[in-house]
Amino acid sequence: MKMKNLALVAALVAALSTVAISTANAAPEGKSTAAVKALKNVPAAELPAAAAQVVVSAKMAERQATAIAVVRTVAAANPNALVSVVASISKAAPDTAAVAAGTAAALLPRQAEAIALAAAKAAPTASDKIAAAVAKALPASAVRVAEIIAAYAPATSAKVFAAVGEAVPEALPKLAERSALNSASARTTSSAAGTPGQGGTIETLFGPINPGPRANPNSVIGTEVQGSDEARNYAQ
Repeated sequence: MKMKNLALVAALVAALSTVAISTANAAPEGKSTAAVKALKNVPAAELPAAAAQVVVSAKMAERQATAIAVVRTVAAANPNALVSVVASISKAAPDTAAVAAGTAAALLPRQAEAIALAAAKAAPTASDKIAAAVAKALPASAVRVAEIIAAYAPATSAKVFAAVGEAVPEALPKLAERSALNSASARTTSSAAGTPGQGGTIETLFGPINPGPRANPNSVIGTEVQGSDEARNYAQ
């Protein structure tokens, strides 16, 4: 009997611990919780700024949990404002950009690409983490999300593709293919631009057109005959 009671107590302690941990991960505590709930009554036009302020005002240890709570609240109360809210949060608190974007994408899958791009534009230094978070939330959109963010910030494309590949390993073959195509396209564009002072080659349905060397607009064609009109006519 005593052993049964001990087992029951142990089970209750474990259950309460699980609930406590889940609650801590799901939402912030204290003033932040009240502020998050208050967002439900904020006009849509003021929502992005208000949401960002709630996240920034939270304790550093609670910022990510607060960002998640804010995104969930907005998604439920005013989903049309979610993209702008994620962008505002990402700009004000770049360290929460990835978790905000990933949470938002999971809640509104159809806006995942817009959410990822908005967050990356607002927090460019976190673009790889944002891409990975959104891709992990929606693995089917992993390749497309990586392409969109890489196209916006080509200098970070290698990091973006690598981060998404790590987050969604099953997308690696397609990511490698897309990355290679993007690199080849960039080289082709650079080559087509030519070097300064030289004309490029224009491809048409009838074959390439090479304009050849450019004429000097300051050169003089023919010899000008000085004098009256009669003198010039006579010279001709």
